[in-house]
Amino acid sequence: MTNDEMAPSNPFVSRCVRPGAIPYLFQSESNLDTLITSLRDHRWRGQIVGLHGSGKSTLVESLMAPLRRAGRKPVQYRFSSTRWQSSPAGRLSATHAEPAGYCLFPRGDDPVWDRNTQVIVDGFEQLYSLQRMSLYARCLYQGAGLLVTTHRRTLTLPLLYHTHVDLTTAWDVVQRLFEEQAANPISNQEVSDCLQSHHGNMREMLFALYDLYETRRYG
Repeated sequence: MTNDEMAPSNPFVSRCVRPGAIPYLFQSESNLDTLITSLRDHRWRGQIVGLHGSGKSTLVESLMAPLRRAGRKPVQYRFSSTRWQSSPAGRLSATHAEPAGYCLFPRGDDPVWDRNTQVIVDGFEQLYSLQRMSLYARCLYQGAGLLVTTHRRTLTLPLLYHTHVDLTTAWDVVQRLFEEQAANPISNQEVSDCLQSHHGNMREMLFALYDLYETRRYG
């Protein structure tokens, strides 16, 4: 057996840190149930606000199962480098080369939603203002709910939750990633320094810790 085969795998690989791989860790008394209740009270419309890498996508993934238990039918859209992609079908157009006011959905691809549909848009601020208004109006017209993540709060939707990363949360995530390994070679101070150097961006911090761990393994 080679050294590579004997060495434990890097716990910071993408499959381990992608949104949904680790449940969202709340910093307050809020939890998934209280967020679902708040969303229901606001007619299934709301926004999750936070900076890059603060856990918005992770929180959305954590909400998927509770939404389904509440009788909702999630239709999720997220931004890919050049366009919006959705699952299970359709896409939102948000290419920056396109002029403002460009139609939200490709011709012939208009979705049909109903009062049980929960439209989820990850990266709402990347749509043009006219596109955001068009999407909101479409949800109102068809009776669908609308949950978005955004870096900047929009006045159109009620604030559901504000994501933020602190050292306690970051350290908790790192410890969870090492649960199946004999030891954690990453110190709390290193996590603190890394989080600070990346301005509270958990995603970038985890990428940097991947490199640090590789250095420890083979350096």
